[in-house]
Amino acid sequence: MSDRRNIITVINQLLTVIPAEEEQELSNKLIVYRNSLWNQAPERLTDSDIWLPVQHILSIHILEIETPWKEYAFKIFNNTLIN
Repeated sequence: MSDRRNIITVINQLLTVIPAEEEQELSNKLIVYRNSLWNQAPERLTDSDIWLPVQHILSIHILEIETPWKEYAFKIFNNTLIN
């Protein structure tokens, strides 16, 4: 089984931790990007070039990891959550 993650799954996970009252623009950008992927083949959703726009969006909106939600989002994106 592949350990490559689907970007749509990761975006959905990120959206659950981003506080709506603080980062509406970040959430909106992630939603717009996620929705633009509707016609991609499932195997493409794990390719690195599909991940780069999400990395760029996060780097614009999360400059410092000074809150728990930002740390959690960082761990989700980097797949470093301990189960």
